[in-house]
Amino acid sequence: MSAAKKGMKKSTYLIIWTLVIALLCSAVGVVNYEALYWDSALTLYFGEVGVKNVSTVTFDTDDHAQVANLIVAEGAVLLKNEKNALPMKGGKISLFGIDNKNGVLQKVLEDEGFTVNPTLAAFYAASSHSSGAGSLSAGNGSETGGWVIDEVPQNEYTADVKASYKDYNDAAVVVLMRTGAEGNDLPYDMSRYGGSADENYLELNKDEKELLAEVHKSFDKVIVLISSANAMQMDFVDKAEYGIDAVLWYARPAGGIGSIAKILSGAINPSGRLVDTWAADFTKNPSFVNFGTGCLPDTTDKYDGGMYYSVDYEEGIYVGYRYYETRGETDGEDWYNANVVYPFGYGLSYTTFDWTVGDASASEIELGTTITVPVTVKNTGSVAGKEVVQLYASAPYTLGGIEKAHKVLVGFAKTKILQPDESETVTVSFDPYSAASYDYRDANSNGFSGYELEAGEYTLYVSRNAHESEKAIALNLAADVQIGTDPTTDREVVNRY
Repeated sequence: MSAAKKGMKKSTYLIIWTLVIALLCSAVGVVNYEALYWDSALTLYFGEVGVKNVSTVTFDTDDHAQVANLIVAEGAVLLKNEKNALPMKGGKISLFGIDNKNGVLQKVLEDEGFTVNPTLAAFYAASSHSSGAGSLSAGNGSETGGWVIDEVPQNEYTADVKASYKDYNDAAVVVLMRTGAEGNDLPYDMSRYGGSADENYLELNKDEKELLAEVHKSFDKVIVLISSANAMQMDFVDKAEYGIDAVLWYARPAGGIGSIAKILSGAINPSGRLVDTWAADFTKNPSFVNFGTGCLPDTTDKYDGGMYYSVDYEEGIYVGYRYYETRGETDGEDWYNANVVYPFGYGLSYTTFDWTVGDASASEIELGTTITVPVTVKNTGSVAGKEVVQLYASAPYTLGGIEKAHKVLVGFAKTKILQPDESETVTVSFDPYSAASYDYRDANSNGFSGYELEAGEYTLYVSRNAHESEKAIALNLAADVQIGTDPTTDREVVNRY
């Protein structure tokens, strides 16, 4: 239960933390656009780290493509896998979605031993529709260009194309694509982009829904690949009319697509974890009503014709998983299950793991002293794989006092590749400062504004994701701790806004 506001301002620390998350968990949405940049950054901040050893799979490519493939291999997230739909050891498949127009995914699938429906591939290659879902030059409410989701409508599929399904029906692989970048707001009103005013860019549009429904009629196995830099609205994933058996997310890689084929074949066992909560309905999140696309005077965002775009920020610390986990704690599991499809930190594997959680290194919290928890992870399945152990902290909360989220991620560790029946003990660590809450207005009336650890019982959750805890560990803080100086920079902590 922490505002999770950190005083560590050094850019070096922030870059290193981003890189670690990228390699160990899942932040491929940030890192795999430019393999060259990240290859250089890894060398700059870690030296020659030997990233080629991250995976047992090797790629016959130059170094930069190798890095991209390894990042995708570590970061792609398996979200659903019913009836052991994946992995597939080759097979005759039909690859759906206009994002396949350039043939890149088809090639790597064929290189991995799959036979891809050539009639369907030729249909997409000749289509007048665009494989780019949206234009990065037309965000922030621009009237020109736009975020068109240009999937091929069902009425354009010819009889010959539909007849080809029966010869390539081991599985239908459907690619859903979204783009997005800093400096561009994604529309929550699609009326200017071929949709309706009550549709947002990150939910399925009419053509995509019809595509999934038609595919389900012709195939016993439906695999969805989500190629998106953003979390998509996931209200469709378990609907019977779509019959989706497996879902794999990867975040618009400019390189590294070869790893997706290897994940589908089982040559790579996915081990990425979500860095967002994937919700059922974005419109039910309070931040949705504050998302702005219009111009207002005297505000300080993007300038346009004498006016400025404006986004109101009223949510405080309750953004992302901090909102959903806190609201789930106060409103109960029924609310949580109705609103959250996949929690922050979620991800599946082709194997199973048993955990044995040891004792914490201390039961009393002391600022400056790290508390560690050993976790022995055993691969209890039949194939090799990696597991991620996550650690969350919860702080004592007083109604009307300092705002605190119910859970805050404070640490994680990823195992090496574990063979069946092999075990490894990893250590997750808790720095008490990471659970400090920022009291900007002296909400607890103690005459202090800054970072604080309030006395009382804290809980560490050794977890598989933000919502599924393997073990809860109680810790105690005997007296309040006030932190008025940043421990990294030694500068005074003051309100900036």
